[in-house]
Amino acid sequence: MTNAYDISMTDIQVPERPKRYFRLQLRVDLRAADATQRVIANGTRLVSLSASGIGFVPTASVPKGAALQLEFEVQWPDVAVEVQTLAEVVRVIDDDFELYIGCRFIDFDPRAQQALLEVLESIRDEDATDAA
Repeated sequence: MTNAYDISMTDIQVPERPKRYFRLQLRVDLRAADATQRVIANGTRLVSLSASGIGFVPTASVPKGAALQLEFEVQWPDVAVEVQTLAEVVRVIDDDFELYIGCRFIDFDPRAQQALLEVLESIRDEDATDAA
């Protein structure tokens, strides 16, 4: 007799989740969205990018909840999108080795967000083709 907790791994169907963010090298310009316009990150850096936010290692510390002015361009062979939007810092990870911040896009033009989503889907589709 088996009880309700006897489940083998072959009984579990785990649906494949689509990748929601991508690690890309981008040239970014990120500044404080206040009168100081202090540079938070500038230049080419590895970022984690999704249609709703961005994460990266900044060149200057920034507190959680801060509003930032963000500009970057994502280019892919068949499509490109330029992003200019405000972003809110929603995650700050500060350990002994590096500082990492995660930002959520706010006040994002829906057309630009749709264009960014299309670029990310192109990247995802190419990744899936390469993996096959």
